Amino acid sequence: MPQQHERALVDIWIRCLREAVEALTGEPPEITVPAHSGAPAEAVRWWRQRLDHPEGAWIWVGAPEATAASLGGRVLQAAGLADADAGQARGTYFEILQQATSATAVALGGRFGRELRALESEEVSGQAPPESWELRLALPGEEPSSLWVAFEGLGELVSPPVEEATLVVTGTSSSGGQPIDLLLDVELPVSVSFGRTQLPLKEVLKLTSGSIVELNRPVAEPVEVIVNNCVIARGEVVVVEGNYGVRITEIVSRQQRLRTLG
Repeated sequence: MPQQHERALVDIWIRCLREAVEALTGEPPEITVPAHSGAPAEAVRWWRQRLDHPEGAWIWVGAPEATAASLGGRVLQAAGLADADAGQARGTYFEILQQATSATAVALGGRFGRELRALESEEVSGQAPPESWELRLALPGEEPSSLWVAFEGLGELVSPPVEEATLVVTGTSSSGGQPIDLLLDVELPVSVSFGRTQLPLKEVLKLTSGSIVELNRPVAEPVEVIVNNCVIARGEVVVVEGNYGVRITEIVSRQQRLRTLG
């Protein structure tokens, strides 16, 4: 059984997961912590995301394949993609986790008086955290299913100040005025994608200074504006005082964003 002083972290992550699922499905899930937490079964597949502070900090999430497929499929169904395959459902499930852990990093950043960012994520095979919290998640009209969350290297965040900060962050329910004002000054990395391509390894090894790589995007096609690994807008390239910029021409809808997953 994990240490009870981690419960503040669990509560923050639950809130962020609930908000991520509700934003993508339009329906808030019910997420609870059982009175007696069970150990994860061997069939649970683990995923984790690294934080840029403290050193060695990770947030782990584990779920059976059926839970991941159900959650990802529910989001795709809400986006009108009922015929999506298992790979798309699993990719959507990871997108939900990334949004939840990124929001958790923002919420925990106040503990250090600095921006706390979620970095790379990975699915882990043959490895699991030593201790984890069982959660029960139920979407409207579905039976509850279990998933587990664990926090590695976050010992600095489980002191009493975190609990006090949690009261401020989570004191307002998601049905009423959300504490969005607390996040308005948080800086997010924004990147622009001019296109992508795939090359055989032998072609990559031939690349030298002056080589030209042809992308999959025509010159006249809008570029993509990406925030937190999600395409949120498209636009045209402009020059502003000698610097490149992007003039936004389209804001990507939730349904369009989900169609880019997979």
